[in-house]
Amino acid sequence: MAAKVNVEECTGCGLCADECPAEAITISEDGYAVVDEDECTECGACTDVCPNVAITLWIRFCRLISRTAFKSGFSACS
Repeated sequence: MAAKVNVEECTGCGLCADECPAEAITISEDGYAVVDEDECTECGACTDVCPNVAITLWIRFCRLISRTAFKSGFSACS
């Protein structure tokens, strides 16, 4: 799995693309982030920097994690 972008929340600021160590995120001509699922390493760097919480991360065998849920103490793998 990989990071997923909610295009309704994404402003295309590019912070996620700048932070991605795998260079798996680009900003589309439509103005929002696009994740290359083959390149995404699921590191979560993009979710940490997104000011709009527009990126979520699916981790194998776990439920959906968003930055907000994780920071509020939600355990995705319990």
